[in-house]
Amino acid sequence: MDIFKVDCGTFMCDAGALFGVIPRPLWSRSYPSDEHNRCQLQMRNMLVVFDDRKILIDAGSGMNFSDKYIRNNGVKAEGCLQQSLANIGVGCDEVTDVIFTHLHWDHSCGAFDLGSGVHGELFRNANYYVSQKQWDNACANNPRENAAYHSKDLDLMEKSGRLHLLSEGQQCWPNKIDLCYMDGHTPGQIIPVIHHPKRSVVFTADFIPTLSHVSQLWIAAYDLFPLAAMNEKEEFVNTAQINDWALFFQHDAYTESATLERKDGIVKGVKTDLSFIK
Repeated sequence: MDIFKVDCGTFMCDAGALFGVIPRPLWSRSYPSDEHNRCQLQMRNMLVVFDDRKILIDAGSGMNFSDKYIRNNGVKAEGCLQQSLANIGVGCDEVTDVIFTHLHWDHSCGAFDLGSGVHGELFRNANYYVSQKQWDNACANNPRENAAYHSKDLDLMEKSGRLHLLSEGQQCWPNKIDLCYMDGHTPGQIIPVIHHPKRSVVFTADFIPTLSHVSQLWIAAYDLFPLAAMNEKEEFVNTAQINDWALFFQHDAYTESATLERKDGIVKGVKTDLSFIK
């Protein structure tokens, strides 16, 4: 098995949204913001290769948005996904599977950006995997998340004939990638645990967006169900620490990965370089 990082660009996020009720004097010690109180976030995705599978986890945002949308969100992602895969030596047509942790714009829209404002399938030979619960939520047009989903891309996914909607707990690659299902951020978010021979790695997505969010109480205002998010995280982080799993942060612009240590009964993340992730 090989694991590759896939750079899909950056965007800017309001610090209040990223850190919720955590006061600025606390979060500002661990994560910087600009003069507009915005934090830079990475779209750091992952390609997992084993046997005959090339599995992409999330696809970033792409650039198929209005100028206003790009400006307001500070999106910088032009060609990043394609170039990052090319640097690895993988063509888009070689990707066999795409796991979408969830369908918010910064996780899925890049898979349907052909450039020059054209919507189409970048991964024409890939199976798409989304939880049934997340798909239903994305199609429901709820007012809280409506702006986060893009119907043109959902339509392309559905019409592809290669969309697999996973029931809660369903697994696709046992003993290689475990799919964990979480509901606190958005219903049916999938958190993959990749079992590399050297160490198991958690792709944290929006479940734990940055190193600062390892703490149970540090949750984003984006999380639809805060108490569920906190309870899910407490249980999962304890499990990860006991099993010596490492964390791979999708959104932290300053810390790519961390291990977990328990001190005085509290689990904390420690910045760590995972050299086997290429």
